[in-house]
Amino acid sequence: MSDMNFAEQRQHPRYRPDRLTCDLGEVVDLSRSGARVLSRQEIDGAVPVTLHAAHHGEVSIHGRVQWRRPLGNREFMVGLAFEQVDASMRPALDQLVDEVSKGVSQAGTSSKQASSGGGGGWLGLFLVMAGLGVLGIGAALLTYPSWGPQYLPDFEQWYEMAPPLASWGCFLVGGLLAVTGVGELLSPSGPSRDYAHEHAGAGGAPLAPLAAASAMPDPSGRVGSTASHQMSTEHLLNCILESSLGGVSVLKAVRHDDRRVVDFEVQLINRAAENLLGKSEVMVTGHLLSKVFPCLVNHAIFNDLSSTVLTGLPVQKQYRLDNGRWVQLAVVQLGDGLAVTFADTTEQHHAQARLRHVAYHDELTGLPNRKLLMEHLEKAMNRAQRYPDRKLAVLFLDFDRFKIVNDTLGHEVGDLLLNSISGRLRENIRSVDTAATTSGGLEESEQISARLGGDEFVVMLDGLESEEAAIAVANRLLSAFNEPHILDGHRVVSTASIGIVMNSESYTTVDELLRDADTAMYHAKNNGKARYVVFDHQMHETLVAQAELESDLREAVKNEEFKMVYEPIVDVASGYVVGFETLIRWHHAKRGVVEPSAFVPMAEELNLIVPVGAWVIRQSCEQLARWREMGDGDIFLNINLSRAQLYDGDLVNLLAHEIMERSLDPSRIRLEITETMVMNDVGEMKTKLIELKELGVKLALDDFGTGHSSLNVLQELPLDILKIDRTFIANAGDAVRRYGAIIATITDLARNLDMQVIAEGIERQEQVDLLRSLHCDHAQGWLYSRAVDAEAAMAMIAERPVLGLAKDLEEADAQSGHLGALSPIDDDHEAA
Repeated sequence: MSDMNFAEQRQHPRYRPDRLTCDLGEVVDLSRSGARVLSRQEIDGAVPVTLHAAHHGEVSIHGRVQWRRPLGNREFMVGLAFEQVDASMRPALDQLVDEVSKGVSQAGTSSKQASSGGGGGWLGLFLVMAGLGVLGIGAALLTYPSWGPQYLPDFEQWYEMAPPLASWGCFLVGGLLAVTGVGELLSPSGPSRDYAHEHAGAGGAPLAPLAAASAMPDPSGRVGSTASHQMSTEHLLNCILESSLGGVSVLKAVRHDDRRVVDFEVQLINRAAENLLGKSEVMVTGHLLSKVFPCLVNHAIFNDLSSTVLTGLPVQKQYRLDNGRWVQLAVVQLGDGLAVTFADTTEQHHAQARLRHVAYHDELTGLPNRKLLMEHLEKAMNRAQRYPDRKLAVLFLDFDRFKIVNDTLGHEVGDLLLNSISGRLRENIRSVDTAATTSGGLEESEQISARLGGDEFVVMLDGLESEEAAIAVANRLLSAFNEPHILDGHRVVSTASIGIVMNSESYTTVDELLRDADTAMYHAKNNGKARYVVFDHQMHETLVAQAELESDLREAVKNEEFKMVYEPIVDVASGYVVGFETLIRWHHAKRGVVEPSAFVPMAEELNLIVPVGAWVIRQSCEQLARWREMGDGDIFLNINLSRAQLYDGDLVNLLAHEIMERSLDPSRIRLEITETMVMNDVGEMKTKLIELKELGVKLALDDFGTGHSSLNVLQELPLDILKIDRTFIANAGDAVRRYGAIIATITDLARNLDMQVIAEGIERQEQVDLLRSLHCDHAQGWLYSRAVDAEAAMAMIAERPVLGLAKDLEEADAQSGHLGALSPIDDDHEAA
């Protein structure tokens, strides 16, 4: 055989375009220069072919192409059926076959055997093709995450609906079908060539049969075209195996004298297997598995292969090889050996790892997200239940001033801050913090820092010795976050408020732990920030009560379960009642009277203050209309407004409607706003107050002196009344000189700006005397009367009592009759 022959065999160990195989087992050399290279147009029809042998001249015959094989940019004829051979050529052809068979072939297959293949060959071929098709589906399912979303996004929902082990099932079914087909093709009723032994060439290298050309003479002296079915099925089988994307291997068990499986002999591998294993067919086939791959001797793969031979049970698993790659194997028993199909799943494994990381980690900081945190917490709670002495702590962190950083420096700096926070968490959560011991010895401990979202983080400490250990970690974190962050040239300080909860038998779910840690964190925030608070169950009870109160408040707003009371406003000089301030009360069916300080801030937080305020305005205007009908149209009514009402677009329309509907004198309505509300946005507030003034109502500035308003603001805003805060009045009796001077200044200021003055919180007679000496216009307080209901207010209007002459509160209560039955309230929280 020529050097070119051996070179081509080394380059193409399985497909040998230099060989022509007959059903007698002869292999004809076509590799020399006289071989006919077919073009694509020569698929059918007789073509001249020159055959060459090592020790014989050329034999030219006409033949019909049976099989062609592309090689690079050419196509080689690998199978030929003789159609007409001249009788004079028969001796030369016979001699050619004889020479070639003696020099190359060791096969002894007869034409009788070859022609005996029946329908089993086609059945085997069908099974092999079906099996490889199912294997292809399995490979597609297995690798879909790495390529599917980009090229076939429409199939993503079908992929998600597929069972988790669908790809494994495809490998198992496909492997079984393929191996069954191989067995059918190799059975006596089909092709009878043994891949590992019957076609052994020089050096023992196996020769894979490809196609057969029959040269059988007929009685007329002509060689007929008798291309066998065996040739077709064998060649198709090899083509299918070689084109398979998955590796295919046939192993024969090697047994010890006691029938134990001690090794495997590799009988067949396809080209995909060569690529996956990094070894050629010549290096593997005919050799022991332990010699070719010594790393598998102590690997789980070897144990599973042996188990399948002994039990007959198929195996499907994923393994990591020593070279770092991952393979998925489907192993089935084949006689006293195995059929193994495998695929490289390294990319799919890495893609799954990337998807898992994305699914379980925060994209910005890289910390575990809520989902992964919940899984770890659940495992930690289970461990704590098994070992009661084991301590589990959850720290809930919220960072102060984070919103300000986002709003002032931008979201990019905010993201930098979150990354800096996560870095400090990693640095300050150490394994030394958790070293739990149990009766069974050292138990696995775990720490995890997670980001829930926004500026909320959670630290889980599993395996603590005591609550003090969790507090030590919290103090270390507080110190770390007190240090400034240097972010894009900005120096940012964002302290942490930390809530701590310790696991106990009362906790049954992870959500309960996080809930109570969150509750403790809010207590830390409300108590001054930059601190920790350890949760106690009283916090939870308070929270539950607050939640119930919120629910009841919503129902109260819906059903208008409120009641109006009226605090008299008295002319300081005469003592007569000249007006009232409207105050709201909530009479709860079970709780009794709920103080405004308890439900008004809650109504603002729940965005219920606007409908509540609208109800107060309607009730106040209705009451003012009744007083007018009694014949006293000079009584005015002060109504408190909230900031939310001022920014509500319906306030002006509501007031205009009520004034017109009830034919009220708008100057009898006085709307009170606080100094803090004005100072937040003077320009916009001025616009809204002017709209209200155009209705004819009067405007009063409440709690004057407690905020930071300037004289310029008082001059710009369309105000009619100043109300002196109770803090100045309360101290006026004890420090007359100091506070009397302040009250005198405010009174003179209001008079110079053409404003009236109302003093709040009058409780002692000397305070009244001071106000009279300063010519203050009006006053209100418990000395005159506590807030009364509508009937008592109407009585005051009708009887016109002189108030402000009593020496103490008891006398004031006696003067107001049944008014003392009402619970006293803190006027600082009186609001509509």
